[in-house]
Amino acid sequence: MSMDRRKFLKLLGVSGAVMALGGALPPIARFVAPNIPKPAAEKPPRAKLVWEDGTPVKASELEVNKAYVFHYPMRDTYSILINVGDENGNPVEIPELEIPLLMQPLGQEPQPPTPEALDAVKAAGRGGVYRIPGGVGPHKSIIAYNAVCQHFACQYPQLTYFPPGQVPPQSFPETRKGSILYCYCHGSVYDPYRGAAVLRGPAQRPLPAIELEWDPATDELYAVNIVGNVITGKFCNTCGKLVGTRVTVKPA
Repeated sequence: MSMDRRKFLKLLGVSGAVMALGGALPPIARFVAPNIPKPAAEKPPRAKLVWEDGTPVKASELEVNKAYVFHYPMRDTYSILINVGDENGNPVEIPELEIPLLMQPLGQEPQPPTPEALDAVKAAGRGGVYRIPGGVGPHKSIIAYNAVCQHFACQYPQLTYFPPGQVPPQSFPETRKGSILYCYCHGSVYDPYRGAAVLRGPAQRPLPAIELEWDPATDELYAVNIVGNVITGKFCNTCGKLVGTRVTVKPA
């Protein structure tokens, strides 16, 4: 049976739309699917942190309330390294704590890790929890987080750190004092004192944490693991080209 020209063109148009939608579905699915930890394809590498000249990063060299960046665990994803402190420049000890995989934004300014502040994070949970490592270094104040926003995968420098006293242009209540991780793309705000818990949406998942090791004998630092949510836009936290045994750190 012959098909007239109009029906043939209509069939071609429908077929093209279906093919285009099919090609778009996999990347869309990576953002809308539940972003829960998935088995790693490989074990994250144990990587020594080094400066651009190749010398080891020493914990005592990291300025308080200053951000540094490095690639980990994959070569195409940034992480942020911070020696966290208070508004007076004193290091703040960051304890090991439980963070919800999915949470209600806390809607408040960043809080130091008091028992009450940590309980507020747990109370905001809407899913499972995971345990992130505490700070390392002589004051247990050095921490690192994956620098890819859990809302829609904007990464450093769109996701960046504002130390105490510095705030982004938008004067949200959660940003007035600084000491936040802030995403310029859509305004998500995270609390570095409390495991990158979400202070302001649209993000609803804390940033994955980078587990660090500190060698007190040499004062050297290593990135050894990534824990928590899957990096937004990835199928797992090691699905890609992994870094080697050394990663370069530079000021943010």
